Amino acid sequence: MNEEGGNVTQLTFNPKMYEHAALSPDRKMIAANANDGTRSELWVFDLEQKTERQISSDFSTAGNGGIDWDRSGFIYFAGQKKGSGAQNIYKIKPDGSGLYNITNLVQKPPPNPEPAYFSDVSVSEDGTMLAAFRYKAVEKNGAFLAKPQIWVMNSGGKNLRLVDDGGDESGTDSSGFPLGDYDPEISPDNKFVVFSRVNTKHKNFRNAVNTAHDLWIAPVDGSSPARILTQPGPVSIIPDWQGDKILYTEYNEAENYIGLVTIRPDGSKKKRLEKGLKGLWDGGRHGKWIPTGQ
Repeated sequence: MNEEGGNVTQLTFNPKMYEHAALSPDRKMIAANANDGTRSELWVFDLEQKTERQISSDFSTAGNGGIDWDRSGFIYFAGQKKGSGAQNIYKIKPDGSGLYNITNLVQKPPPNPEPAYFSDVSVSEDGTMLAAFRYKAVEKNGAFLAKPQIWVMNSGGKNLRLVDDGGDESGTDSSGFPLGDYDPEISPDNKFVVFSRVNTKHKNFRNAVNTAHDLWIAPVDGSSPARILTQPGPVSIIPDWQGDKILYTEYNEAENYIGLVTIRPDGSKKKRLEKGLKGLWDGGRHGKWIPTGQ
Protein backbone atom coordinates (compact mmCIF):
# COMPACT_ATOMS: atom_id res chain seq x y z
CA MET A 1 0.00 0.00 0.00
CA ASN A 2 1.07 3.61 -0.22
CA GLU A 3 1.83 5.59 2.94
CA GLU A 4 -1.65 7.09 2.94
CA GLY A 5 -3.13 3.60 3.27
CA GLY A 6 -4.42 3.40 -0.29
CA ASN A 7 -3.63 1.36 -3.42
CA VAL A 8 -3.62 -1.94 -1.52
CA THR A 9 -2.27 -4.63 -3.84
CA GLN A 10 -2.12 -8.37 -3.15
CA LEU A 11 1.24 -9.88 -4.14
CA THR A 12 0.98 -13.56 -3.17
CA PHE A 13 -1.91 -15.98 -3.52
CA ASN A 14 -0.59 -19.18 -1.93
CA PRO A 15 -2.70 -19.76 1.21
CA LYS A 16 0.16 -20.22 3.68
CA MET A 17 0.38 -18.58 7.10
CA TYR A 18 2.88 -15.89 6.11
CA GLU A 19 4.13 -13.89 9.09
CA HIS A 20 6.96 -11.51 8.08
CA ALA A 21 7.92 -10.33 4.61
CA ALA A 22 10.58 -8.07 3.09
CA LEU A 23 11.02 -6.80 -0.45
CA SER A 24 14.45 -6.99 -2.11
CA PRO A 25 16.28 -3.70 -2.83
CA ASP A 26 15.52 -4.03 -6.56
CA ARG A 27 11.85 -4.73 -5.70
CA LYS A 28 11.84 -7.93 -7.75
CA MET A 29 11.68 -10.52 -4.95
CA ILE A 30 10.00 -11.05 -1.60
CA ALA A 31 11.47 -13.06 1.26
CA ALA A 32 8.89 -14.28 3.76
CA ASN A 33 8.51 -16.85 6.48
CA ALA A 34 5.58 -19.23 6.56
CA ASN A 35 4.70 -20.27 10.10
CA ASP A 36 2.42 -23.21 10.78
CA GLY A 37 2.52 -22.72 14.56
CA THR A 38 5.25 -25.31 15.14
CA ARG A 39 8.04 -24.25 12.77
CA SER A 40 8.93 -21.44 10.40
CA GLU A 41 10.17 -21.84 6.81
CA LEU A 42 11.94 -19.26 4.66
CA TRP A 43 10.45 -18.68 1.21
CA VAL A 44 11.42 -16.45 -1.72
CA PHE A 45 8.96 -15.16 -4.32
CA ASP A 46 10.17 -13.95 -7.72
CA LEU A 47 7.63 -11.31 -8.72
CA GLU A 48 8.76 -11.22 -12.36
CA GLN A 49 8.91 -14.96 -12.93
CA LYS A 50 5.93 -15.60 -10.62
CA THR A 51 7.74 -18.47 -8.91
CA GLU A 52 8.38 -19.38 -5.29
CA ARG A 53 10.90 -21.62 -3.55
CA GLN A 54 11.68 -22.71 -0.02
CA ILE A 55 15.35 -22.05 0.84
CA SER A 56 15.61 -23.26 4.44
CA SER A 57 15.57 -27.05 4.11
CA ASP A 58 18.65 -27.38 6.36
CA PHE A 59 16.83 -25.68 9.25
CA SER A 60 14.28 -26.95 11.73
CA THR A 61 13.00 -23.37 11.89
CA ALA A 62 14.04 -20.23 9.98
CA GLY A 63 12.90 -16.64 9.57
CA ASN A 64 10.76 -16.41 12.68
CA GLY A 65 10.66 -12.91 14.13
CA GLY A 66 11.72 -11.07 11.00
CA ILE A 67 13.66 -11.13 7.73
CA ASP A 68 15.69 -8.42 6.01
CA TRP A 69 17.84 -7.82 2.91
CA ASP A 70 21.09 -5.96 2.31
CA ARG A 71 21.92 -4.00 -0.83
CA SER A 72 24.01 -6.83 -2.28
CA GLY A 73 21.00 -9.14 -2.32
CA PHE A 74 21.60 -11.28 0.77
CA ILE A 75 18.68 -12.26 3.00
CA TYR A 76 19.35 -12.12 6.76
CA PHE A 77 17.39 -14.29 9.19
CA ALA A 78 17.59 -16.15 12.48
CA GLY A 79 17.40 -19.92 12.27
CA GLN A 80 17.97 -23.16 14.08
CA LYS A 81 19.86 -25.74 12.05
CA LYS A 82 18.59 -29.29 12.26
CA GLY A 83 20.11 -31.09 15.23
CA SER A 84 21.13 -27.84 16.94
CA GLY A 85 19.40 -26.30 19.92
CA ALA A 86 20.93 -22.90 19.19
CA GLN A 87 19.25 -20.25 17.07
CA ASN A 88 21.82 -18.05 15.33
CA ILE A 89 21.86 -15.37 12.63
CA TYR A 90 22.56 -16.33 9.01
CA LYS A 91 22.54 -14.78 5.57
CA ILE A 92 21.72 -16.50 2.29
CA LYS A 93 21.21 -15.66 -1.37
CA PRO A 94 17.62 -15.83 -2.70
CA ASP A 95 18.52 -18.88 -4.82
CA GLY A 96 19.54 -20.75 -1.65
CA SER A 97 23.29 -20.43 -2.21
CA GLY A 98 25.92 -18.61 -0.16
CA LEU A 99 24.64 -19.59 3.28
CA TYR A 100 26.86 -17.90 5.88
CA ASN A 101 26.89 -18.26 9.67
CA ILE A 102 27.05 -14.73 11.15
CA THR A 103 26.79 -15.68 14.84
CA ASN A 104 27.95 -18.90 16.45
CA LEU A 105 26.40 -19.04 19.91
CA VAL A 106 26.36 -22.49 21.56
CA GLN A 107 23.91 -23.49 24.25
CA LYS A 108 25.41 -23.96 27.72
CA PRO A 109 23.76 -25.22 30.92
CA PRO A 110 24.08 -23.68 34.41
CA PRO A 111 26.04 -22.54 36.33
CA ASN A 112 26.87 -20.17 33.44
CA PRO A 113 23.92 -20.75 31.11
CA GLU A 114 23.79 -19.51 27.52
CA PRO A 115 20.36 -19.80 25.84
CA ALA A 116 22.04 -19.22 22.44
CA TYR A 117 18.99 -17.65 20.84
CA PHE A 118 18.75 -14.71 18.41
CA SER A 119 15.60 -13.54 16.63
CA ASP A 120 13.91 -10.51 15.05
CA VAL A 121 16.83 -9.69 12.73
CA SER A 122 17.09 -6.26 11.12
CA VAL A 123 19.71 -4.85 8.70
CA SER A 124 20.67 -1.18 8.63
CA GLU A 125 19.85 0.83 5.52
CA ASP A 126 23.50 0.90 4.41
CA GLY A 127 23.98 -2.81 5.14
CA THR A 128 26.81 -2.33 7.65
CA MET A 129 24.96 -3.17 10.89
CA LEU A 130 22.58 -5.78 12.27
CA ALA A 131 20.19 -5.62 15.20
CA ALA A 132 18.39 -8.52 16.87
CA PHE A 133 16.99 -9.57 20.17
CA ARG A 134 19.04 -12.08 22.11
CA TYR A 135 17.94 -14.17 25.06
CA LYS A 136 20.21 -13.82 28.06
CA ALA A 137 19.87 -15.97 31.16
CA VAL A 138 18.97 -13.99 34.29
CA GLU A 139 18.57 -15.49 37.75
CA LYS A 140 15.34 -14.97 39.66
CA ASN A 141 14.38 -16.80 42.86
CA GLY A 142 17.03 -19.44 42.28
CA ALA A 143 16.01 -20.18 38.69
CA PHE A 144 17.35 -18.95 35.35
CA LEU A 145 14.90 -17.18 33.05
CA ALA A 146 15.25 -16.06 29.42
CA LYS A 147 15.48 -12.29 29.11
CA PRO A 148 15.11 -10.79 25.61
CA GLN A 149 17.53 -7.88 25.10
CA ILE A 150 18.46 -5.70 22.12
CA TRP A 151 21.93 -6.28 20.65
CA VAL A 152 23.71 -4.81 17.63
CA MET A 153 26.77 -5.92 15.64
CA ASN A 154 28.36 -5.23 12.30
CA SER A 155 26.98 -7.17 9.34
CA GLY A 156 29.71 -9.80 9.63
CA GLY A 157 28.89 -10.52 13.26
CA LYS A 158 31.81 -8.64 14.84
CA ASN A 159 31.60 -5.97 17.56
CA LEU A 160 28.56 -7.56 19.23
CA ARG A 161 27.26 -5.24 21.93
CA LEU A 162 24.24 -4.68 24.17
CA VAL A 163 21.95 -1.70 23.44
CA ASP A 164 19.10 -2.30 25.92
CA ASP A 165 18.82 -4.84 28.74
CA GLY A 166 15.07 -5.42 28.47
CA GLY A 167 13.91 -3.33 31.41
CA ASP A 168 13.42 -4.06 35.09
CA GLU A 169 10.96 -6.95 34.86
CA SER A 170 11.84 -10.58 34.21
CA GLY A 171 9.73 -13.70 33.84
CA THR A 172 6.79 -14.13 31.46
CA ASP A 173 3.49 -12.37 30.95
CA SER A 174 0.12 -14.14 31.05
CA SER A 175 0.41 -15.15 27.39
CA GLY A 176 3.85 -16.72 27.85
CA PHE A 177 6.01 -13.94 26.41
CA PRO A 178 9.32 -13.51 28.24
CA LEU A 179 9.35 -9.96 29.59
CA GLY A 180 11.79 -7.72 27.78
CA ASP A 181 12.66 -6.29 24.36
CA TYR A 182 11.77 -7.39 20.81
CA ASP A 183 11.60 -6.16 17.20
CA PRO A 184 14.69 -3.92 16.84
CA GLU A 185 15.12 -1.64 13.82
CA ILE A 186 18.14 0.58 13.15
CA SER A 187 17.63 4.23 12.21
CA PRO A 188 18.72 5.37 8.72
CA ASP A 189 21.75 7.16 10.19
CA ASN A 190 22.80 4.10 12.27
CA LYS A 191 22.64 6.13 15.51
CA PHE A 192 19.48 4.73 17.13
CA VAL A 193 17.49 1.53 17.50
CA VAL A 194 13.70 1.47 17.89
CA PHE A 195 12.25 -1.66 19.51
CA SER A 196 9.22 -2.97 21.40
CA ARG A 197 9.08 -3.85 25.10
CA VAL A 198 6.44 -5.96 26.86
CA ASN A 199 4.18 -3.89 29.13
CA THR A 200 2.49 -5.97 31.86
CA LYS A 201 0.22 -3.15 33.03
CA HIS A 202 -2.16 -3.45 30.05
CA LYS A 203 -3.98 -6.20 28.14
CA ASN A 204 -5.46 -6.33 24.64
CA PHE A 205 -7.86 -8.92 23.20
CA ARG A 206 -7.55 -11.40 26.06
CA ASN A 207 -8.78 -14.35 23.98
CA ALA A 208 -6.21 -13.80 21.23
CA VAL A 209 -3.33 -11.47 22.14
CA ASN A 210 -3.60 -10.83 25.90
CA THR A 211 -0.63 -8.50 26.23
CA ALA A 212 0.69 -5.01 25.55
CA HIS A 213 3.95 -3.66 24.11
CA ASP A 214 5.36 -0.14 23.86
CA LEU A 215 7.88 1.17 21.32
CA TRP A 216 11.14 2.53 22.74
CA ILE A 217 14.18 4.24 21.18
CA ALA A 218 17.78 3.91 22.39
CA PRO A 219 21.08 5.32 21.07
CA VAL A 220 23.37 2.66 19.63
CA ASP A 221 26.39 4.08 21.49
CA GLY A 222 24.70 3.93 24.90
CA SER A 223 25.16 7.67 25.45
CA SER A 224 21.70 8.05 27.03
CA PRO A 225 18.94 5.78 28.38
CA ALA A 226 16.19 4.41 26.16
CA ARG A 227 13.03 6.54 25.95
CA ILE A 228 9.46 5.45 25.32
CA LEU A 229 7.98 6.43 21.93
CA THR A 230 4.34 5.29 21.90
CA GLN A 231 1.48 5.85 24.33
CA PRO A 232 1.21 2.86 26.72
CA GLY A 233 -1.88 0.69 26.44
CA PRO A 234 -2.01 -1.07 23.06
CA VAL A 235 0.38 -3.58 21.51
CA SER A 236 2.86 -1.56 19.43
CA ILE A 237 5.28 -3.89 17.61
CA ILE A 238 7.41 -4.63 14.51
CA PRO A 239 8.74 -1.14 13.70
CA ASP A 240 10.41 -0.34 10.36
CA TRP A 241 12.23 2.99 9.94
CA GLN A 242 12.60 4.91 6.68
CA GLY A 243 13.46 8.61 6.45
CA ASP A 244 11.69 10.45 9.26
CA LYS A 245 8.85 7.95 9.68
CA ILE A 246 8.51 4.71 11.62
CA LEU A 247 5.95 2.15 10.42
CA TYR A 248 4.59 -0.31 12.98
CA THR A 249 1.65 -2.57 13.87
CA GLU A 250 -0.88 -1.56 16.53
CA TYR A 251 -3.25 -3.91 18.34
CA ASN A 252 -5.57 -1.59 20.27
CA GLU A 253 -8.57 -3.14 21.99
CA ALA A 254 -9.77 0.11 23.55
CA GLU A 255 -10.19 1.65 20.11
CA ASN A 256 -10.98 -1.57 18.18
CA TYR A 257 -8.03 -1.24 15.81
CA ILE A 258 -5.50 -3.72 14.46
CA GLY A 259 -3.50 -2.35 11.58
CA LEU A 260 -0.53 -0.36 10.32
CA VAL A 261 0.48 3.00 11.79
CA THR A 262 3.19 5.58 11.10
CA ILE A 263 4.79 7.89 13.66
CA ARG A 264 7.75 10.29 13.79
CA PRO A 265 10.83 9.34 15.88
CA ASP A 266 9.93 12.07 18.38
CA GLY A 267 6.48 10.53 18.93
CA SER A 268 4.57 13.14 16.91
CA LYS A 269 2.19 12.84 13.95
CA LYS A 270 0.86 9.36 14.65
CA LYS A 271 -1.27 8.23 11.70
CA ARG A 272 -3.31 5.08 11.22
CA LEU A 273 -3.13 3.91 7.62
CA GLU A 274 -6.30 1.85 7.49
CA LYS A 275 -9.93 2.89 7.87
CA GLY A 276 -13.29 1.15 7.76
CA LEU A 277 -12.06 -2.20 9.05
CA LYS A 278 -14.98 -4.62 9.44
CA GLY A 279 -13.22 -6.98 11.85
CA LEU A 280 -10.35 -6.80 14.28
CA TRP A 281 -8.09 -8.96 12.09
CA ASP A 282 -8.80 -7.24 8.76
CA GLY A 283 -5.92 -4.76 8.92
CA GLY A 284 -2.33 -5.11 7.80
CA ARG A 285 0.29 -6.38 10.23
CA HIS A 286 4.08 -6.76 10.37
CA GLY A 287 4.60 -4.18 7.59
CA LYS A 288 7.86 -2.98 6.05
CA TRP A 289 8.62 0.00 3.85
CA ILE A 290 9.09 -0.75 0.16
CA PRO A 291 12.72 0.01 -0.76
CA THR A 292 13.23 3.20 -2.76
CA GLY A 293 15.61 1.37 -5.13
CA GLN A 294 19.36 1.04 -5.43
